[in-house]
Amino acid sequence: MSIRSAPSLEVDAMENRLIVGALDSSSWKISDIVSGHLDTIDHEGLEQSVTPLEEVSSALESLSDGEIDVLAVPASEIIGSEAELADTGCQIVGARTPRRPSLILVSPNRLMYQPKSAIIVSDSELIRRQLLRARPDIEVLSTNQVSAHPGDVPIDSAERATWLAGMLDREEIDGFISSRSEYEYTGQTERRHTLMSQPKVRGEPHFIPPPYSDLIAIVCRTGFPNVLSSKLTEPEGNTVLWVQSRIMGRDG
Repeated sequence: MSIRSAPSLEVDAMENRLIVGALDSSSWKISDIVSGHLDTIDHEGLEQSVTPLEEVSSALESLSDGEIDVLAVPASEIIGSEAELADTGCQIVGARTPRRPSLILVSPNRLMYQPKSAIIVSDSELIRRQLLRARPDIEVLSTNQVSAHPGDVPIDSAERATWLAGMLDREEIDGFISSRSEYEYTGQTERRHTLMSQPKVRGEPHFIPPPYSDLIAIVCRTGFPNVLSSKLTEPEGNTVLWVQSRIMGRDG
């Protein structure tokens, strides 16, 4: 399979601009995060813009073809796509520092105050195991397991959070796990409780977030100038990506 050659760096320099593609989801507007960051740094005479994108493969095509210069994408969406990255002449060069990696329990009650046999819903196997470790007397199920018709479960994560909120309102479940961005995007008002890695309350359980939670990977064409890509990467984010990729057996 042939590997495309990246557009020449001289062309990038002549155009004197930096176009960042951002892979948005319904509940995570990476384009807003990147735009906010670019507004705070010295442009150094460089014209900068952010283009929202919706699909990984087409975003990599745009990057490979030079329609965008840098791609900001959820790390969970791009890690494991090494073959596609190589085919398009692109590579992961770093990451943004996670701001809110911890998930939340949406429920009237904190985890340790849930009634015996309470039903808590999570689609992360890692989180389900940790919930049961903390409360072996409750039921921890996936979304499909609590639905009478699994085919009716929304695929979109934000729509699924709204769907689960309806089940909570009808008292069909006692709580569900969500991200902060999903919670805020869907306008929920039920109480939320952070599943913290370092809880402030003594005796509260510790929770490790799923790999790559709230981690934005930065992707460039091979050979793209580091001085430009470094406008988006952060040392702590690079470290988080490096450590988690190796724990998961990837070379991100």
